[in-house]
Amino acid sequence: EEEEELRKESCESVHMVVRVRNSGLHSGAEVVQLYLRFAPRHGEPALLLRGFQKTRLLLPGESADLFLELRARDLSIWNGEWSLVKDEFQIHIGASSRDVRLRANFSCVPEIR
Repeated sequence: EEEEELRKESCESVHMVVRVRNSGLHSGAEVVQLYLRFAPRHGEPALLLRGFQKTRLLLPGESADLFLELRARDLSIWNGEWSLVKDEFQIHIGASSRDVRLRANFSCVPEIR
């Protein structure tokens, strides 16, 4: 499991590239899941599934890069209307919410004009 820090100046989208490697003895595919954690003060569930992508069939030892994106709507909460949250978030990436392989923290801060 790895942890990274990111800082976003704009919250229109967050792009990620995840490298997946088949460390097994047999060919196989993996579904990579992207979860988002809002700060507890927002009252959202602990982890929200915000994206997923499946690799092609990988041979043993082979790797593939997957491209994942969070959009402004993914960083929003419903309070009678969708509101973009300008705060700190944590991304969890893994095979499931209980099998997280990567965590990254990032801040979505208002743009300065």
